[in-house]
Amino acid sequence: MSKRTRAVTISLLVAVLVTWVYPTLPHSTSKETPVISARTKATMEEKRENKRIAREYSRALGYSRKETACLITLWTRESRFDHFAKPKDSRGRKRSTAYGIAQLLGERSGDPAIQVLHGLRYIGYRYGGSACRALAHHRRGWY
Repeated sequence: MSKRTRAVTISLLVAVLVTWVYPTLPHSTSKETPVISARTKATMEEKRENKRIAREYSRALGYSRKETACLITLWTRESRFDHFAKPKDSRGRKRSTAYGIAQLLGERSGDPAIQVLHGLRYIGYRYGGSACRALAHHRRGWY
């Protein structure tokens, strides 16, 4: 195993652990106002990096080339790999609480790597790990 492959594997394992442990941690009861980013869109460079992360994590989870291609198509349609994406109607009004790359409801993280992991976890739970099944369902309206 090369140093790069080992580093990616370790990073993925740490990210998966953080993803599964984080929701169970007690949340702060502080009255402080959360800091809200003034940015509303990712740059093209950030979107390319987000797509690279999705490819890398899907391969690490054993997705075939076909499944990875379906995943890329699905999330391109959902958010164009923008980790700030929020669905809006034609008048610019918010349509739902979906957020981020995978457009998951109630997504809390602004970190693209965590959003990708949450999205892959959702596909694993809802569609048995098949991004192609998720894409087929999305063609009927949503996934």
